[in-house]
Amino acid sequence: MILLIALICSLVTFSGAQSAFPLPDTYGAAVAAGTPAWLQLAGTELAGGPSARRSSAVGYDSTNGLLLIFGGTDNGRGAGPCTVLGDTWALDVFALTFASEGVIDPASVRWVEIPGVEGSTAPEPRFSMVSGVSQATGQFVIATGDTKGCNGAEKFVNDVWALDLGRVTALVRQGQTSVSYWTKLAANGADGAPAGRYGGGGGIYPTSSLLVTTHGFDQTTRFSDAFSFDLVSRTWSKLADNVRPYTRDKPHGRCLTAGDMVSPTTYVMYGGCLSGGGTGGPCPSWDGWKFDITDGSWTMLDACPTARSWAGVARLPRISSGLPDAAVVYGGAENEKNVMIQFQESPATEANFLDVASGSWLRTSLPVGGSTSLLKRNSAEMTTVDSVPSGQLAGLKGVIAFGGAVTGGSSSTGLASDVWMMLVPDTWAIPDADTCSAETVRKNKGFSLAALHGVFMALSWGFFLQIGHFVARYCRTKDPLWFHVHRVCQWGGAVLALVGVALVFAGANNITVNWAHAVIGVVVILLMLIQVGVASARPHKDSKRRWMFEAQHWWTGRLALVLALVNCSLGVFVILAPTWAIGLWFGWLGTVVLAYVVAEVFTRVKKLTLTGLWPSMAAPVKAGDEKSTV
Repeated sequence: MILLIALICSLVTFSGAQSAFPLPDTYGAAVAAGTPAWLQLAGTELAGGPSARRSSAVGYDSTNGLLLIFGGTDNGRGAGPCTVLGDTWALDVFALTFASEGVIDPASVRWVEIPGVEGSTAPEPRFSMVSGVSQATGQFVIATGDTKGCNGAEKFVNDVWALDLGRVTALVRQGQTSVSYWTKLAANGADGAPAGRYGGGGGIYPTSSLLVTTHGFDQTTRFSDAFSFDLVSRTWSKLADNVRPYTRDKPHGRCLTAGDMVSPTTYVMYGGCLSGGGTGGPCPSWDGWKFDITDGSWTMLDACPTARSWAGVARLPRISSGLPDAAVVYGGAENEKNVMIQFQESPATEANFLDVASGSWLRTSLPVGGSTSLLKRNSAEMTTVDSVPSGQLAGLKGVIAFGGAVTGGSSSTGLASDVWMMLVPDTWAIPDADTCSAETVRKNKGFSLAALHGVFMALSWGFFLQIGHFVARYCRTKDPLWFHVHRVCQWGGAVLALVGVALVFAGANNITVNWAHAVIGVVVILLMLIQVGVASARPHKDSKRRWMFEAQHWWTGRLALVLALVNCSLGVFVILAPTWAIGLWFGWLGTVVLAYVVAEVFTRVKKLTLTGLWPSMAAPVKAGDEKSTV
């Protein structure tokens, strides 16, 4: 009941306008002020360029000014035939020229396809992989991914491939060809490698030779472990083990998350899908984390952006500025089937900037150059532009977003292959703005079916069924009133529990019963159904078999109630319940346990008193009375 009241109060509280920091509202003013703005570098499906797609690998070579694209899928997140792509492209950023302020001349957009034999001299086609550019080794690197997708049984890989940036530059600038551009650094199943997966996060800091990857999914398991791959020694190392889904200080298993290395030792991750695959929780999720690869420790970030999966995360250019490490979260799928109430969605131009050291966020919409609209999207891949050494874009820095599944526009597939650059000067410090008040954070989280499942189960097993059992155990002096109260509470609790089960099937993306919360939940529901069935067919009070019913009914009910309380206690951690909700639940749980203890002690003392086995509380023996209390 407490949780239901809190939910109602939350629904009332979650009203109001979205907060945002007022940056310049035009492209020209933003550029003049040295603040972020959007600039389109290339349109969708230009002649001679890559096809529309999502979930590609993207990297930017700051030394040579090349944007690199590999793979992806042309499935617009819907059912039906699709193609998993294995082509490699380079966009010459040096060659781009302005047609007018904030508008790139389409004639200057030059894509070059990098040749290779898929699965032989180039990686096997795949999507939703981990990638990054190492300027230290001169390589664009990809790892993991799904090579089948919607074409049949998925095939998840853990091999590592590297694209030689020097050879690609020679091809793009001089037309100089090479026998091969890709090199396989590690085969599938290499020693120490993570399990094959897709939908994980990771990246490479440009001055480092380590590829970091964490989390992801393989259709049966949502991972939460972390690994690094040394590009020089070509070996895998484990950085952190899988996390139990009941911890509060580490990120639970998930897929469809996004992240990037913001320093040589710090990785930042945001959102994802926590439902299914041996775990549970919101899908999409709103939690963000930073990971120290030196000691394997996780630190939870303050909440701010809306809950989302398929988002993009990239570090801001900070290598030469001396400003604190920072990252940006952009795009993503917010209104998924697990979301019951979406209180607000982010606009297409919104960016969420994170100061990594302080943990503070800036949420704001950015102006767009030219007349082309930036479409809202998810599954766009992002990479950092530390420098454009030459050309008309020389000196520009920021973050590039490529393609993705878009909302609106003229694409029949709902996909894009356009290139947008979020101009972020490396001298721009994130303002200390209050864009993430408590009200804003609550609105951004929304309310998921997983959370509603928790509310129904708490009302069922934490309130109604406990009251019904309590009355039957300790309040039988008022006959038949106790029985009517017991029956109403038990039937009401059973109905609420069944609704809670239905919510699991309605909201979960992939239901698995191979983890404690799910196993206990199945056992509890089966015990409840046995109770309902046996109670409906119970023998009459005078029946010789009545004792069998009473023994079964008592002990089955007690077992179900105890297991349910344990499972609800696990559940508040699974759904990432806020601190106040955890406090309410365990406060109520303590009240229930205390009530049982007091009532049980009172009942037993009373029984001993009536039977004369508690002398100190028995009535005194009158003189001459022949009966003894002993």
